Amino acid sequence: MLADSQPRLRVAICGGGVGGLTLAFQLSKVPDVHVDVYEAASRFAEIGAGIAIPQRPRRLFAEMGLEQDVVALAGNPPATKGVRQDVGPDLQFWSADSGELEHVYDKASTGGVLTVHRAEFHALLLSCLPAHTRTHASKRLVSYVPPVSLDTPITLKFDDGSEATCDVLVGADGIKSTVRVRMLEDLAAREDREGVAQKALLEAVPPRYSGMTSYRTVIPREKLERAAPEHPYLGENKVVVVCTREAPSMLMIRPFKMFICFPISKGKLINVSVSVMDFSTEGTLHPEPWASPGDAAQLNAFFDGWAAEARHIISCMEGCDIKRWVVNVVRPLPTFADGRVVLLGDAAHAMTPYLGAGAGQAVEDAYILAILFSHSHTTVPTMPSILRRYSEVRLPVTTDLAATSAELGRIYSMQIRLSREEFGRRVQELFDRLEREDPVEEAQRLIAELDESSGTKKSDTG
Repeated sequence: MLADSQPRLRVAICGGGVGGLTLAFQLSKVPDVHVDVYEAASRFAEIGAGIAIPQRPRRLFAEMGLEQDVVALAGNPPATKGVRQDVGPDLQFWSADSGELEHVYDKASTGGVLTVHRAEFHALLLSCLPAHTRTHASKRLVSYVPPVSLDTPITLKFDDGSEATCDVLVGADGIKSTVRVRMLEDLAAREDREGVAQKALLEAVPPRYSGMTSYRTVIPREKLERAAPEHPYLGENKVVVVCTREAPSMLMIRPFKMFICFPISKGKLINVSVSVMDFSTEGTLHPEPWASPGDAAQLNAFFDGWAAEARHIISCMEGCDIKRWVVNVVRPLPTFADGRVVLLGDAAHAMTPYLGAGAGQAVEDAYILAILFSHSHTTVPTMPSILRRYSEVRLPVTTDLAATSAELGRIYSMQIRLSREEFGRRVQELFDRLEREDPVEEAQRLIAELDESSGTKKSDTG
């Protein structure tokens, strides 16, 4: 039995969100890797509403055997052999500066974008974990003790006074990551010996305000149908029917304000995110709470004078559970790893949501880590070099996408003013960055590197 065998690696994942569970699922397929997932909350659940899954992470779900399950959550037409290759608009941009709604641009992509309910997506991942993957709720990490030698474990300390040990610690514990804090503080403490810029390390520890505050909720589609039967969001225009056959996402823009809505739960619900931006406070330390109840009446005041179509959406938010989120980010880190400790997802690179890449990048982190951990050459002694390679691969990608998302925010809020033609061209260019690298090909290159370094032929690994 797995529980009785001597594992090659004992992996502790702190954080049971999308990234942590994706890694746990992939590692559950590796017989000699034992996994424990520790979640701070009293139960494994996800907060938030809708998430977008573009083609890049969708390729990974196809590789993991989950793509059709994710497609079913979205209610999209099934793909042929996992990956769609058709090119068509998936995001409509509208201007709402005056009393009239004006179409600006349709962004196109290959294969379209899946939009799913975050809680349903999280529940799918949790349901896929086999019994031998151990999950522990109400385990909030407060600190860890690094190993003193290659053959000693990492000790985890939880707020209930309990402890656990592991060979590898994965910090998937979100933007307020305890693992990131301890890891960067350890790196800073070695600054004199290793020449690491101590000030930059310490400044990267706390999350910083992005300048964006978001009000999020979900509204029943039928509520909008009753309030505004002719609302353009509800229509099946040529773009949707012919090119993607999917309900459109709609982004309405006005200086310093915007909102996006898209279908989730097979189109039964509409995810709405209304954002107000103040870039004069970007980069500051925002006081908590970062999440609090939102008020539809306040939003009505924010968007007074907008086009009627926009105000219909706002009015439908009344009576719904609105959450006000202060959107913080993690500054670019010098590394995602130290020794046998590594970060993934928001713990490593929390970014603004304008690009819709955050969840996908957490999945990509998890997929690459799982590929590395699965290789027979990856052992406790080789782990520091393996994690350095992970950081070298993932850090430039996520740093670039975080900067891309930030630029989109300035374009959406008209901090960067562009003509309509320039707007369309630049938005398309920025979204196309999501497809510049293929994570499956990157994983294959890493496997080849490990095979070469360990003297393993491809035929020996299958």
